[in-house]
Amino acid sequence: MNRARPLSSLVAVTLLALLASLVASLIASPAQAAITSVDTPSTSTVAKYFTGYKHSKRSATRISGIYGPGAYCRSSKTYSSKTGVEANYTPTYTNDWMSSTQKPWIVIDALEMSSTTSAKKLVAGFRNHLKKCPSYTDGGTKITNSALNIGTIGNERVGMRINTGDADGPMHLTYSVIRKNRIVVIVTTVSENKVPATRIAGLSRAAYKQAN
Repeated sequence: MNRARPLSSLVAVTLLALLASLVASLIASPAQAAITSVDTPSTSTVAKYFTGYKHSKRSATRISGIYGPGAYCRSSKTYSSKTGVEANYTPTYTNDWMSSTQKPWIVIDALEMSSTTSAKKLVAGFRNHLKKCPSYTDGGTKITNSALNIGTIGNERVGMRINTGDADGPMHLTYSVIRKNRIVVIVTTVSENKVPATRIAGLSRAAYKQAN
């Protein structure tokens, strides 16, 4: 875990605490990776589900783990991976980026965990967070979590919606966490409006297939 970069760096300041407690930081790894950038979807694949990404760009970075949910609602935990890649997607025309449901902020992570047991623990972290923390307050901001149907994919999966915000407006996040053996794929979206589950499910399935 060398260089932490918070997911919240591109969103409203009000999300800093929330995003730091979930998949909020991804760390670059200098090691040779078995998982590479080709294991995350292309911009054309993303555009099949989000038309606002017809003209877009993608940047991929090797990672060696993430910060995921901890034992408590406002806590985080480090999950190390053997290899991994984070892909960030941004539309070329950003005038309505994150305000249009066709242009949510999208991050896709493909992780090769050290073992199937480690991969199961990562998925369990999200599942337990969803179960134990349906609603709580973090830094004065109310956060509500609810299940998101992403279909039957992989050995196990967790879909989660997170609704938060303040006087400046609402913010909606989604996480799709999908495991096959020791490979875990995480699809994250951030938008000011609620992104339809069908689009998220479609992109999640595509990302899962790409990594496996």
